[in-house]
Amino acid sequence: MCFFLDTTKLSDEMKAEYKSYGFNIDNANCLITSALYEKGKTYYVTGYNDGTENYTANLTVKTHTHTIKKDNEDNVKVNKDGTSGEAGGKYETCTCGYCNYIEYTENYKQIVGTTVKNAVYTGKKLEPAVRIETADGKKLNKKYYTVSYESNKKVGKGKVIIKFQNGYTGTVKKTFKINPKATTATFKKLKGGKKYYVRVRTYKEVSGKKYYSAWTKAKTTTVKK
Repeated sequence: MCFFLDTTKLSDEMKAEYKSYGFNIDNANCLITSALYEKGKTYYVTGYNDGTENYTANLTVKTHTHTIKKDNEDNVKVNKDGTSGEAGGKYETCTCGYCNYIEYTENYKQIVGTTVKNAVYTGKKLEPAVRIETADGKKLNKKYYTVSYESNKKVGKGKVIIKFQNGYTGTVKKTFKINPKATTATFKKLKGGKKYYVRVRTYKEVSGKKYYSAWTKAKTTTVKK
């Protein structure tokens, strides 16, 4: 509901005082203020007396339906490390010009971490899972990003490229390890009468760096004399 009051008789000082209270005086010399009221409730409007003269106004109350305009979004910028500094959302305003209706909806959560699981060599291209965690402890929905992989077949270092979209912006590049498969081994020339505890793992050296498989389960055996 909007109120209009003729302000042509107000002095500049009085207009300035009204403005200091947050009222807006437009080019037609109308004092404009607004309020949003709930349907089914009763409200009372009283006159205002500044001590020198009374002011009255004729009020016409009409039903108002917001004509919503979607304003700019606050997108979430994702940093290179896979985190973001803040959340984001959408603003909606009414285009009537009087009611000053603004609504903000936080649609996009702050991101606190982006991780990629390591993988084990299979001879095929590997696409390990990506986890993007928001500030509320949940996984970011996949509609907000796309994922592609590079160098993801051989033992060594694989790459994943995460491109954000639909309210999130930025590109994050992560690496993951492709480790060798676990193995078993045969040991010979062991001394009789002794008990051995054995577990093994393999490694492969790629570009000067060693990539290890997982340890096998420990086995215990006693060699006969």
